[in-house]
Amino acid sequence: MNLKKIFIGTLTAILFQLITVNKLVALHVAIIESQSYLSTDQMDVKWQSVISSMGYTSTIHPQITLDNTAFFATTDILLISSGSIALPANRVNTILQFLQTGKPVYLQGEYQCSLSSNQAFATLVNTLGGTFTWGGITNGIIQMNILGSFATTPYPTNNLSYFNYGCQGTGCGIQYFLERNGLFYGYFFCPPNPAYGSLIQITDQDWINNNTNDTLMRNVIKHLADPTLCSATNFTPTNLGHDTTLCNGNSLILNASNSNATYLWQNGSTNPTFNVTTAGMYWVQVSNNCGVFSDTIQINYVTAPSVYLGKDTTLCAGQQLVLNATTPGATYLWQDGSNNSTLTVTTAGTYSVNVNIGGCIASDNISVNFVSVPSVEIGNDTTLCEGQQLVLNAGSFGATYLWQDGSSLPTFMVTQAGNYSVVVSTSCGVAIDNLNVNYIA
Repeated sequence: MNLKKIFIGTLTAILFQLITVNKLVALHVAIIESQSYLSTDQMDVKWQSVISSMGYTSTIHPQITLDNTAFFATTDILLISSGSIALPANRVNTILQFLQTGKPVYLQGEYQCSLSSNQAFATLVNTLGGTFTWGGITNGIIQMNILGSFATTPYPTNNLSYFNYGCQGTGCGIQYFLERNGLFYGYFFCPPNPAYGSLIQITDQDWINNNTNDTLMRNVIKHLADPTLCSATNFTPTNLGHDTTLCNGNSLILNASNSNATYLWQNGSTNPTFNVTTAGMYWVQVSNNCGVFSDTIQINYVTAPSVYLGKDTTLCAGQQLVLNATTPGATYLWQDGSNNSTLTVTTAGTYSVNVNIGGCIASDNISVNFVSVPSVEIGNDTTLCEGQQLVLNAGSFGATYLWQDGSSLPTFMVTQAGNYSVVVSTSCGVAIDNLNVNYIA
């Protein structure tokens, strides 16, 4: 055993931890470039921008930098930004030596499991005391769940919406942090020897090139920069999710699926999934060749709220209507973005509200019209020539009509001399008008 090498590596790891945790100096990241393989592969500059925003420094280096160890002395973190570049054995050995100095590495992967970047990750894990095997390619655009500390530290982020194909794999000593349908595409390896640095890989680079989730990029850098986030204990993705609240009548399927595993749930069932229909604390133990692992989740239920704003209605000009959606323990969202329990209506329109209790939402809407106090003007007294006709128009929105002859249309046709009158009625009042019509030969 080379005790001198272990001592130097351990000392380097301790100094790295003192530097990063106590921020004695700014970390410097060596980024191996990505654009020579394909000019549109801008991952190197994307990483550099994120690193700068976190207060660290970085330099983009050519790929031949990995042909020797000259960069070790000025580099705190090594970031290989392309999963498409060739990593022959000598460059993989350079990465291994860097890890053995106690410093961390981000090794970008890609969707084809056979690529040298992916094979290098498996080789490094297996060499440094873990185990890892690639499983195969998943095609299509995949929406990833972000797990564990990568979803929270230092910033919250729960999903990665754009992941363009990916290679999935499993192993022991691996913290999986990107998951979809029980398969895993993001890996955090903490070697059992504390003198060695940590290793992170994600098997798609398009999410970086397309600026899909800068927050996850910051969380990756944080996990490289902060050794306290790295634990050498075996890890399995027994992640039932965050404690949650459901609406009465809804169900939730808890999924603990793992390769070559057995399961034990709180009620003694042994399936990889469990269907939740009632409130309670749920737990599962997952056993595989890496060990026995468990997780617990609390599920609560709430009764969905009800809300009724009333029937569609018509008001008189100048009136107001207070819409009341008050429900104990609820939050509110009205059509105008306001969030009070009531809304005062002063103009015509359709009004709606969402009432939310613990994620259970009820909604209602109402149409409100306004009418003016009625007025009517059917014209001045007039004289017509014999044979002429005159249409009297008393039309008013939402009104009823009563003419001198008992008819009830909004208009009246005059064909002979006489006194004509109309009563216009609405819910807001009554208006009356009349005129005389004479005829001459």
